Amino acid sequence: MSQFRFLILFFVLVSCHQAPPSKMQTYQKAKAQNSVQRSIAFVQAQQSLLHRSSTKDQLLDLQNPALRADAIQLLDNIYKLQDSLVPNHASNNSYPSSTSHIPAESRFIALHQKVRDTESMQAIINDLLNQNKIQVVQDAAETSDFHKGRTIELKLAQSELSSVTELLKAQAIEINKEITWSSENEEKFTKFKKAISFDIKALQDFSHQLQSTQAIESKIALQKAVFDQQESLSIAAQQLENALNTTPNTYLLLSFYQDLHFAQPKPSPFRANLASNLDIGWSNFRQFLLDAALIWPYVILAIIFLTTILLAISSSRKKARDFQLQMLQKQSKSHQNSQHGITKK
Repeated sequence: MSQFRFLILFFVLVSCHQAPPSKMQTYQKAKAQNSVQRSIAFVQAQQSLLHRSSTKDQLLDLQNPALRADAIQLLDNIYKLQDSLVPNHASNNSYPSSTSHIPAESRFIALHQKVRDTESMQAIINDLLNQNKIQVVQDAAETSDFHKGRTIELKLAQSELSSVTELLKAQAIEINKEITWSSENEEKFTKFKKAISFDIKALQDFSHQLQSTQAIESKIALQKAVFDQQESLSIAAQQLENALNTTPNTYLLLSFYQDLHFAQPKPSPFRANLASNLDIGWSNFRQFLLDAALIWPYVILAIIFLTTILLAISSSRKKARDFQLQMLQKQSKSHQNSQHGITKK
């Protein structure tokens, strides 16, 4: 009888298996995952813009007045040295000679915002395109069950930065994140200037040695060294000219989205939940029977093993009771015999 009780209890535990998450729990989890994925996509687009901007900015972007004045002086020194070494040197002194009215350096902005209507936002962007105030570098649509939106990289002039960003921000219900950074050229220019100064000093030294030496082999080696240094300085001068003539731009990474009212499940009443759980319990019980049908030899062995143990325990208890009964009977007989001997006396 105890074996059947054990099996019934085991089946009941299997039937009371934990129910799967409800529709409402599944809905809330999917919505949270969608929000996380949207944020991750924005961060990845931002990192891509930062990487590409640093790659495109291999040359200097000298828009700071102090850096420009220093770069112009450095460029003058290069051309003066080249003119002194090579008479009638054809130098192109087309770089700006004034540091007044210098625009700000190139900037990069990432803006992530929630809007009421993505179509209205797209219409505003199209209008800015028609006015030639912005250029689209990249454009990608985003859709899911819970939102729709776009991630657009825009290129615009510094003069249009304030008006365009204010217009775009005005359409936002919520601005999730706004990040601004700019190219750091001061440290880069310091290293660049140090390298050029070293080349100028080396070229002057080689030129003096070339004038003072008489050995043919030494002259050949020094002429080659002078030529290499001149080539290096010519490349540096061209880089400085490009940097001084560069027009700064702003790159705006705009990511906007609109929440969609995806069908939200309604909470189920108690009777529906009870019926669902009963159905799930019955399904789990049937699944257990199917699994047991696959492992029936092990189930039978387990039952035989348990039965053997229970029978052994029962037999042991019976032997213990019989032994106790025999001991009581012996004690009783001994007691009766002792009473009988006392009576005879």
